[in-house]
Amino acid sequence: SGEEEEEEGEDKKPPVNERIIPEHVIILDASNEYLRQRIMHLPEKVVAGTHNTELEFKRRLKVYNELGDDAHPAKFFEDVDRPGETIKIDDDRSINHRNIVHKLMERVKEPHNYGPTPEEQEHAKRKELNEKEKREREEREERERDEQEAANDRMKKQKEWTTKLEQIKREEFEMLDAQSTPLRNYLMAHVMPTLTKALIECCQVRPEDPVDFVAEYLFKNNPQV
Repeated sequence: SGEEEEEEGEDKKPPVNERIIPEHVIILDASNEYLRQRIMHLPEKVVAGTHNTELEFKRRLKVYNELGDDAHPAKFFEDVDRPGETIKIDDDRSINHRNIVHKLMERVKEPHNYGPTPEEQEHAKRKELNEKEKREREEREERERDEQEAANDRMKKQKEWTTKLEQIKREEFEMLDAQSTPLRNYLMAHVMPTLTKALIECCQVRPEDPVDFVAEYLFKNNPQV
């Protein structure tokens, strides 16, 4: 019947995800005058550029009151058997409402975190592993690049050193050759002709003391004497 359908509609609860619905519902209640005074005492720099002016507050408060209790979020939690605890804040004169904060801490106890789900943990583990592999790969590639650059630098320096050494040897040879030219010319002009004859004569005679023979030959045949 129509009455039964109406009763079923009233008893029907909205769908709820038990994993995310809060364990505690706290409703902070304040009078309109308290809220108005709070708006009035806001610093100008906080109000500037926002809707927190007295005129705008009155407009929003009127809209809220016209919606009624059915539009209040507390109605939803009542429908899902999570009735909220209402705390009046008008009479709390403590700094930053410390009394209310302490009361909430007594009601809710210490905060806790349920942590990530197994799927999130697995995803985080895979992500961490991928990042680790990426870091190791990048470090290995960077190390290989550094080693290759060092090897290229050593090869370049070795080549430069070899080229420079060859140039030094060539310059030394050219310098020695230039310095020895007068000496060679002198020997060829004044020593080698007589010495050559002495050596030929020594080979033909084959004396017992060839050194003395050559010396005596040079002494006897010295063109300067």
